[in-house]
Amino acid sequence: IHSTNQIVATPQAKAELYSRTNALAVEMEAYVVRPWAAKSGANFVSIRAISDAASESLDPSLLRIVDDLGRARFLMLALELLRRPSLIPRLVRLANNSQKAARELGNAVGWMVSRAEAENGGLSHT
Repeated sequence: IHSTNQIVATPQAKAELYSRTNALAVEMEAYVVRPWAAKSGANFVSIRAISDAASESLDPSLLRIVDDLGRARFLMLALELLRRPSLIPRLVRLANNSQKAARELGNAVGWMVSRAEAENGGLSHT
């Protein structure tokens, strides 16, 4: 998994990244958190779930309808949909993919916590 602070939005950009890094996925969140954890001396693990395939483009207009934390900006969403109703199927697909990714992420975290508890006789909170 490649961490970056740049959005990799098109199939071409994803293919170029793969040819340079052999990374099967790209993510942005750990790019910021990992150095902070290292500087703090904290343990760090990043668990990712993928919501868009390498063959899919991320429409740049979708970036305007979310804030820096990924929350919907409803006024911008309404304006964008009035301008481009053709975005509706893309948004539905993105929502479905994101929900599936969130479920799989939850399953993975649950599995990891259960395994850690079984191996360590319970999780340490220190």
